[in-house]
Amino acid sequence: MPATTAEIVAELHALPRYRRLEALALACRDALAVWERFRAGAEPLFYMEGVVGTRQQVDDTLPAQALADVDAWLRGAPVDPQPTHRRYFEPTIALRDEDLAFPDPIPYAYHAIHNVFLLAFGLPGVDESYEDVVLNQVVSAVDVAADEWARDWWTRAWDAWASAPAPRPLADPGFLRSVLLVLEGQRAEGIAEALELLEQRGPRVDDWVAAHPFALAPNTIAIRGDEVVMADRARAIDGTPRCVRFDARGGLWVAGDRSDRVGRCATIVIDPRGAVTEVQGNRDVLALGPHGEAVCSDGLVLGPRAGVLLGEVVGAAVDDTYLATHDGTLVRVWQWDGSWRHVVMQPALHAPIRYIALADRRLLIASTGHSYLYDLP
Repeated sequence: MPATTAEIVAELHALPRYRRLEALALACRDALAVWERFRAGAEPLFYMEGVVGTRQQVDDTLPAQALADVDAWLRGAPVDPQPTHRRYFEPTIALRDEDLAFPDPIPYAYHAIHNVFLLAFGLPGVDESYEDVVLNQVVSAVDVAADEWARDWWTRAWDAWASAPAPRPLADPGFLRSVLLVLEGQRAEGIAEALELLEQRGPRVDDWVAAHPFALAPNTIAIRGDEVVMADRARAIDGTPRCVRFDARGGLWVAGDRSDRVGRCATIVIDPRGAVTEVQGNRDVLALGPHGEAVCSDGLVLGPRAGVLLGEVVGAAVDDTYLATHDGTLVRVWQWDGSWRHVVMQPALHAPIRYIALADRRLLIASTGHSYLYDLP
């Protein structure tokens, strides 16, 4: 572990931009704590701006919102920075013109958060050199010796990176073997093995599985006629492929993740022409749809039909029209109508959910002790 602030800054400079911004955002949480202690329980703070002489109130929530925008962007969520950016216009001018003044060391905390916000979103007024400015401002804001604070912050940053979740296997309770048996010409054996994995099923489930055995492993294997591609044998990407899927024209979509020397740092979606979409963040790709929809564990849907779902999920399935997710206890089904905004089904179940699959406008749910087949609207 480096001992001085200068040594730590040198290590910071050696990291990719995404990691530097993660570390700076963590540092700015200390600046936010300074700001929030300053404003906790205080009377509203007013000032007169000097251009037209109007009375303005300081927005106490602005630093927290700016840092929340940065944190969301670092997770890969779609963020429009302009609303927060506009809220900074008036107080920034007032501080510059000395119409507004904070007691020391509050300006350092306030400006550090604003600057990391500008850095993250590439907004005017800062460049890469401001990364050091942000650190200097945080050091000036906190009531701790610089080297002591820097060592604590750097330890917290690496602890956070070390505790980030490792990629987990796709939910596939044995169905891949069943699919492979069908592909090898042992259709009856493969379907029988799949049915053995589904507890307390009825004849509707049996018939559906017999008609759609390939729907049971849509993430780790892509099948189109005689062409079969396994995710671990997909085209070479700058990362690790996790899911594969053929589209209606026979094009192959691939989704996976990329790591840097710290750990997993981005999700990658590659379309059939080889064009790459990359979104930063540490997440699992749970399913890949026929239009390149990569459904992720943090509720993001990446690719051409991008969107944000409700909360974190542990399993998913996608077809041409529907997207289904579950968090282990709750299943939701969205229908594509130009977006994934509308939940069209939310079955009430009372047992842990193991697996879900979609095909032919039906949803299969394998829970502990029972299997269900729902008709979709």
